[in-house]
Amino acid sequence: MVAFLAISLALARLLATAGAERRAAIEAIQARAGEDFRVVRVDGPSRLVVGPRTGTARVVWSAAGRLPMVQCVTVRRDGDLLAGFEVSVRAVSRPIGREAAC
Repeated sequence: MVAFLAISLALARLLATAGAERRAAIEAIQARAGEDFRVVRVDGPSRLVVGPRTGTARVVWSAAGRLPMVQCVTVRRDGDLLAGFEVSVRAVSRPIGREAAC
């Protein structure tokens, strides 16, 4: 029972951190886009990695009256399961082609 609870808590912390990475990527784009901002799709950077990591999110977004834009956001996660994780944005790319990968 104790092992199940420990695994459940660890998994919950990892999932919460994955959500924080996605939110950080979206907020970084929104800060540059302005008010009329709508997220169309976010790919990555979330992975269930236990330790620190750096990943890239591909964010597709649109603003009123414009075609969708794609930008890549590099996100860093530091910390561990016991102490918790801290998420920071390291870089935001210029817009890339709509079909391009990060």
